Amino acid sequence: MDDAVDLAVVEDQLAPTFDTKQTLVFVHGAFSDGASWSAAVERLGDHCPYRIFANPLQGVTGDGVALAALLQSIDGPIILIGHSYGGALLTEVGHATEAVKALVFVAALAPDEGESFGELAGRFPRSDLAEALTSARLPGGGAELYVLEDRYGPVLAGDVSHVDVLALARRQRPAREAVLRDPVGKPAWRTLPCWFIYGDADRSLPPALHQFMAHRAGAAAVEVIAGGSHSLHVSHPHRVMRFIEHAAIAAEYPIPNLDP
Repeated sequence: MDDAVDLAVVEDQLAPTFDTKQTLVFVHGAFSDGASWSAAVERLGDHCPYRIFANPLQGVTGDGVALAALLQSIDGPIILIGHSYGGALLTEVGHATEAVKALVFVAALAPDEGESFGELAGRFPRSDLAEALTSARLPGGGAELYVLEDRYGPVLAGDVSHVDVLALARRQRPAREAVLRDPVGKPAWRTLPCWFIYGDADRSLPPALHQFMAHRAGAAAVEVIAGGSHSLHVSHPHRVMRFIEHAAIAAEYPIPNLDP
């Protein structure tokens, strides 16, 4: 009889402890919605408070104002967590209140001042996002952008089950064109400690871009998930929450290297 224990299975059954009282604020990205965080936050139980920001996806300026208002309504310290475009909002408004103690980028953008989602996504090769998009013109002008259903899995969720990919694709909230165009202001990661986790099979934001952004921000910690897609929080919720836990319960928050 084989008594060997699959440690990966055992580890995945362990719930994060989160014995601190920070409020975790989760920010979803474009072509997604707040429910995409469900598999991750269900691991929290009643260990700590959290909020999921309903990202309007109208552009960095307006979305940033809405996120700042939410942050300023929360009592106590905050850990701010963003996925994809959500990272641009962390960058834009992470310093809106002194209550924000750390930033966690989950396959997320961390633009510098003047940079935009669209510009950064195309800076390194191996991004298939642009060719996966379609648009719907709006009566008053402008357009809303969507990811084509048959491209959602290959580009955004290559390690997610077919059933879950369909749910993500059909539930996605459209993004206004400004989401890709708007530059960010002075980046919060210049003065706040930050953590980066991403997958080496991300076909939306290339791994080389994640590596570049993490180094530039002087990340306190970086984790790369082998075979991980852009939708890490859906395919690897336990590992993502363990990583967030490390940021949340860190005894000290190191100041990032501002000149790496």
